[in-house]
Amino acid sequence: MKEKTEIVTKIQEIKKLAEDCLKLVAADSPRSTIPSCSGKSKPAGPKGGITLLISKGFFKGKKCAATEVKKELEGIECFYRGDVIQTALNRLSCSSGPLVSFKENGKKVYAERK
Repeated sequence: MKEKTEIVTKIQEIKKLAEDCLKLVAADSPRSTIPSCSGKSKPAGPKGGITLLISKGFFKGKKCAATEVKKELEGIECFYRGDVIQTALNRLSCSSGPLVSFKENGKKVYAERK
């Protein structure tokens, strides 16, 4: 009989631990941000990194190719492949987006929309 009560108490302990874990997961910050090393939060994903650069004024008054954007993102510890950055830039340079794109010397460049 003791074994049965021990098993029941162990099951209850495991159930409580699982519930606590679920509460922690549900209480996490929104998915749009991830914690950085400095304790501040920054936008997640390549689009978030590029919008962070836009908010810092990286595109103001100059034209940037995807390779320049990639180097700047690496400077703020956002590491993505070139094609992923290019896709995010293309999506942000649609008609309602914050960026404008055009070709200059056969290369696609991006600038902040006026």
